[in-house]
Amino acid sequence: MKFNRRIHSLLEQIRHTASTSSPAPTLRTDDEHVKRRTMGVLLPVRPGPQEELLCGDSQRKCGDSFFGTSSAFGCLRNLLQKRSFTIPETLRTATKWNCHIVSPMRLPWNGEITKTLAGGLFQLFNRSANAFFPVLESSTLDRILNGFFDFSRSQPSTDAELFYLVVAIASSVGTKSDPRLVLWAESSFAKAIEVLHTDCDHSSRASNVLLFERTLLICIYLLLNPQAGDIWRHLGFAIRHYLDLSHRPSTEELDEGHDRFCTLTRTLYCLESQVSIAFGRPSLLAIGDGLRKELTNQTTGTIREQISVSSYLIAFLKMKIHNTLLANDANSLKVKRDDLQGACQGHRRVLDEWFVRWKERMNSVPEVAREPYAGLISWVEFSYHHGIFLISLLWPTAGGDAPRVCNALSDAGLQLTRQQQLFGKLFSVTQDDAPIL
Repeated sequence: MKFNRRIHSLLEQIRHTASTSSPAPTLRTDDEHVKRRTMGVLLPVRPGPQEELLCGDSQRKCGDSFFGTSSAFGCLRNLLQKRSFTIPETLRTATKWNCHIVSPMRLPWNGEITKTLAGGLFQLFNRSANAFFPVLESSTLDRILNGFFDFSRSQPSTDAELFYLVVAIASSVGTKSDPRLVLWAESSFAKAIEVLHTDCDHSSRASNVLLFERTLLICIYLLLNPQAGDIWRHLGFAIRHYLDLSHRPSTEELDEGHDRFCTLTRTLYCLESQVSIAFGRPSLLAIGDGLRKELTNQTTGTIREQISVSSYLIAFLKMKIHNTLLANDANSLKVKRDDLQGACQGHRRVLDEWFVRWKERMNSVPEVAREPYAGLISWVEFSYHHGIFLISLLWPTAGGDAPRVCNALSDAGLQLTRQQQLFGKLFSVTQDDAPIL
């Protein structure tokens, strides 16, 4: 009897609350309903109008919301934001003037782009994002670029979406040097989403690999623009797609296509390492499958392949350290001290060996051949010191004293930031109020 009265009382409270509250805002217009129906699970998840009403402007505009407290960039954020010098007044004036130039270009990009501009963006993509997270071969980039402007020959229907994704990623990289490229990044990404195909021939390995490739490009864009979508969901789809492809027997010849798939898989591991550490979540890839050993084999011996393998090795090592951190937090001491100390010493030994092998490998390459990848030196040093930092969180004596670790990590991070800003300046000059790369 008391239970029935309690239920009745709760129902009355619900009715009273519903009658006194303001009506819920309209969630979507008819056009938005149509747009939502055309969007598949592979498209970025954007907040709806109701969510936008609940979120403040500062939350929606926050561009570094992705970086968690355990990520290297999260640890360095405060340090990088504190300037050690006073900005001259003349520079402040110049900065205000440059911001004024941006205002006439607030209209969305209509998709018109010259081949010269696109070529510069493609080159910037190949030397920045595509070097850190290799997805597209140089020959593929040339085909996409030339095919986009050559209407006399047939072009694969999927090349248009890849073209706009490359432009979006390259524009995102170049925004530090030319803020106006932010508009190009947003508009070209929206164009890529507009033209991409939502179907896939799952019986064809080539079609599946292409879908895998496209998903990784979307993840890279979301890594650079966290506010544009949910990178965790996209990586989750990419991981399940990879696991499906790696364990599914194929009736097609693998040969060079298999090498391409291995490169994409190594890139997936690198992205997953970045994101899982940043979010402070366990990786879905650290618990293995039989393909991991195959990922360390080199078949071509090119610098590109060596970079891919080295990136995979450090990403996998950092994921192992991160998972140990999660299993050994203050509330769950699952690892004995002796075992933990031994594991940390082993991680440090593997990390040192990786760093030495990388330097030996790069020194053995002719200077002309390694020139396009010179920017990776800063990235390697940053990855090495970030690994030491993660180890020191587990066992301080294994990674060195805290001030030295933090100082080395901050120096490597600053050097990497300057290197990427230099990349943008090398390919960006201003002419007629438009970015020409």
